[in-house]
Amino acid sequence: MNCPIGTFLVTLALALGPQPTLEAQDRPGELRPLDPPAVSHAPLDSREAQAMSEALSRAIERGWESLHLLTRCPPSARLDSVEVFGSGVGVWNSSRQFAMPADAIRRTLSLLRDAGFAAMPAAPRGERGSREEGPRLPRPGTEVTCQISLELDGLEKTVVQIRKGDQSEDLRELAAALLDLSRGHAERGITPTGLADALVKVASGELAPELLSLSVQRKPMAGQEGRGWLLAVRRQRAEVRPFTPGEGLGEARGASLDAPEIRALAELLTRDRLPTMPANLWSDVYTDLEVSVMRWGKSIQARRFDGLKPDALGQQQEAFDHLVGRLTQLSQRVLKPASPSD
Repeated sequence: MNCPIGTFLVTLALALGPQPTLEAQDRPGELRPLDPPAVSHAPLDSREAQAMSEALSRAIERGWESLHLLTRCPPSARLDSVEVFGSGVGVWNSSRQFAMPADAIRRTLSLLRDAGFAAMPAAPRGERGSREEGPRLPRPGTEVTCQISLELDGLEKTVVQIRKGDQSEDLRELAAALLDLSRGHAERGITPTGLADALVKVASGELAPELLSLSVQRKPMAGQEGRGWLLAVRRQRAEVRPFTPGEGLGEARGASLDAPEIRALAELLTRDRLPTMPANLWSDVYTDLEVSVMRWGKSIQARRFDGLKPDALGQQQEAFDHLVGRLTQLSQRVLKPASPSD
């Protein structure tokens, strides 16, 4: 469901002025290794495989409406990765934006089609999984050593390989070919110095709007009355789910954000100096905020922390409260039912 949020963010963009680059902490972009389960391959749905194969052929011949491809697999001791968006934006190793021409994207899709990606076993299954459960990604903490994930015109498919699971030479060869095809284009691009610099570059249009991700969760503390919400912004789409104590999260409502709206959001984050905020702040409700651009990110928890008073952090607390207020407005606009004129 589309919602009228453009006016809010565009007005915000006009009200904010240029901001200097700030210092920020880097967040590693590597996969997290933890305890892997015993695994076996889940059964493949032939109808899903056929649908993805046909979608690949259509995209190669006629183009695509939506596309996102993530490939990460270690050709040596390092874990190389590349993301490709349908807009022609590429991201190498979660740190450098580069331009991926349309003909190179078509060659990428041809590699996937010709290698039989659509028919590859989708994901390992835990030893206690049943056939009725179908394919699923490894549980959090599993050490993934190779992954290809494709979202194409409403269809999704992920193939992964874990260190102590079945090994697929076909998957590794396909991943290596995809990385090799992108590597030359990725030699020239834009590499931010940190989160603050990345936000400034998104706000100015130097970095693509697809690269800004944000999530904020607000819900009552134990014993409190009231409702909460979860807002997620990812790849230029905002989704909000209301939260009711005792019932959990409700149905999601979504809205697409255009480039000016994302730039306004990045400008807001820059103006309120999010990268330099402390990791813990005060709030009368449970609040978690995460922002990332490529491999750089920031996480903030706000609670009624013992020993922390609302005015203890001065301007940083004020800036956080202002930021949360603006994000609350955005979530309310997305949750608002559309009128007949929308």
